[in-house]
Amino acid sequence: MLCNEIKTNHMKEKSTGAAIILNFLLPGGGYMYMGRIVTGVVALVVFTLCFFIMSAPAASSIWFFANLVMAFDMTQLARKRRQLV
Repeated sequence: MLCNEIKTNHMKEKSTGAAIILNFLLPGGGYMYMGRIVTGVVALVVFTLCFFIMSAPAASSIWFFANLVMAFDMTQLARKRRQLV
């Protein structure tokens, strides 16, 4: 029980805005900040590959769209974490 309380208190301290900004600056950074390490690393690898494989305009378009999706996901994750508290 104490472990769950510690996790809940730790989750409560996470800022959705900070996670969104981190995802904008470093793809996957917001996920890592929110505790979704594997998702963050996968996002970072996928975006890095996109930038190396695709042209800059195409990669930029995908990056922008993906940031919108990740921002929405961050708000949903934060909402779920608030419900756990």
